Amino acid sequence: NILKENIICYSPYKGFSFSKKIINFNKDFHFVPIQNMTPSEVSDLLNKSKIYIDFGNHPGQDRIPREARVSNCVVVVGKRGSAINDLDIPIPNQYKFPNTIDNKHLIKLRNLFEDIFTNHLIHLDKQLEYLNMIKRQKAKFINDLENAIEIIR
Repeated sequence: NILKENIICYSPYKGFSFSKKIINFNKDFHFVPIQNMTPSEVSDLLNKSKIYIDFGNHPGQDRIPREARVSNCVVVVGKRGSAINDLDIPIPNQYKFPNTIDNKHLIKLRNLFEDIFTNHLIHLDKQLEYLNMIKRQKAKFINDLENAIEIIR
């Protein structure tokens, strides 16, 4: 029941050279770094933000992008590491950007941000597969664990 604001949050510890270019190109947007926060403060920020960007190297299914999507943020990532595939981050390609951010990509990102601010629910629906995958992870983990134990016996 938290009112979403036109906030773009990001981790300054992940892909900041890319994020900095995006921030400098969009000085009129409200960017908030996720840093020096308690878990509760991170949750509060994600709950009121509309967008979470992550241009770092994705070594696997990172916690913050998943937490952002569960908090109803639209997730926008750079195509690095596991974000390249649709198994770990199953979001449409319009939310995945290449490793090099040139002016063409900066303009495309800006237009995407503006559209997300205006049509937030539509963009959340486009990332529903990602949300459903996240919701199934606990049950899948338990099932995989039970299968592993059964094999060992």
